[in-house]
Amino acid sequence: MQQALGEHVHWGYWDNPKTKAVSPAEYHQAGELMLQHVIEPAKIKDGCKLLDMGCGLGGTIKYLNENFSNCELTGVNIDERQIAVAQKAIKAKNGNTVDFILADACALPFTEPKYDVILCVEAIFHFSDRVVFFKECQRVLKPGGRLIISDFVPVHAANSIFNFLENTFDLVSPIYGKIRLDVSVPKYRLIAKTTGFILLSVDDITANTLPTYGFLNKISLLNSASEAKQFNRSNSLTEYASKTGVLKYLILSFTKNETK
Repeated sequence: MQQALGEHVHWGYWDNPKTKAVSPAEYHQAGELMLQHVIEPAKIKDGCKLLDMGCGLGGTIKYLNENFSNCELTGVNIDERQIAVAQKAIKAKNGNTVDFILADACALPFTEPKYDVILCVEAIFHFSDRVVFFKECQRVLKPGGRLIISDFVPVHAANSIFNFLENTFDLVSPIYGKIRLDVSVPKYRLIAKTTGFILLSVDDITANTLPTYGFLNKISLLNSASEAKQFNRSNSLTEYASKTGVLKYLILSFTKNETK
């Protein structure tokens, strides 16, 4: 699975959502394009200090390391195995510094507001508490700093249904790990307001992510029969919810409220 996905263990983005045949090379390109869309509202510049929350295998840090210079790039992950892979694979270049830290995104080991940008690509639904996460981001971001999140967000009326199905039947967690879809755009607005952020933009790119599901179903055949069956069941639920508009793939951008 990792060999097929490469370092970008996240959904891809396609300008043409009707794309059918997707090779691993094409998926890698789609993963790169996804990162371009995620970082666009961050307005990243050379020389910035950036924190990647839930950095996985380091794909986002790798992309930034190759495309920007003189930056301080820090990845945080709670899985020491993934941290070890990232540390081995990614070496600083272009005058950047690169660091991977084993830590909980809801209990960061930093003592001052030093970061210009925080990214969280398809990870926040694994965190124990979104409000606590936002408070941690508020604490370590500079005034006016930006927080960019990509997240699977149910329409407002559906979030409780998703969580009931997941908690009752374990439809997704055996493959993707424990997730929390107890959120909506109105709830994100409320979290932002109460934690000292301003919601700047919400970009719905659901349609552009749909070819991801066909690719994931194809590479699931690399697993055992039982694993492939579980994978396809989880994948089919998410695909159906996305195609019917019940589940949205959103890029949300926030800025730290300088008056807080």
